[in-house]
Amino acid sequence: MFFTFLNNIIFLTVNLRCVKDSERVMAISLQSVAFRVFGSFPGPIILGAFIDKACILWNENECGEKGACNVYNNTDLMRAAVVMAMVAKVTGTALYFVGWRLWARRESVLQNSAYSDELKSDVVTNIATEKSPTNSDNMAEIPL
Repeated sequence: MFFTFLNNIIFLTVNLRCVKDSERVMAISLQSVAFRVFGSFPGPIILGAFIDKACILWNENECGEKGACNVYNNTDLMRAAVVMAMVAKVTGTALYFVGWRLWARRESVLQNSAYSDELKSDVVTNIATEKSPTNSDNMAEIPL
């Protein structure tokens, strides 16, 4: 249980660091909606299906319809719960690292483009501040 809530803090921190200041409220809102849509709604349904599969003896009513489960196979129930939790954690961790790599790549591109823009502005400034050549000796000083 501790690690489940620990992940929420990590995802929130990553979300806040990867999003512009003006878009943080929207990003947190979308993250919360995504957690509810992909976690809270299908989670109990999938877990219920695993619990139903682990049932050994069903209680039947007078009409012959299935009712509640009387006896569970504890080993199957344990495996289903562990597999479901591990799949969720591994998927979440993999998506976290995909997001991290995409963010790192974006930051690298932005830094490189800012560096190249800075170099271009320096070259333009240097060319604009130089005096035009009046004789052949000054021709060698002009950068090409």
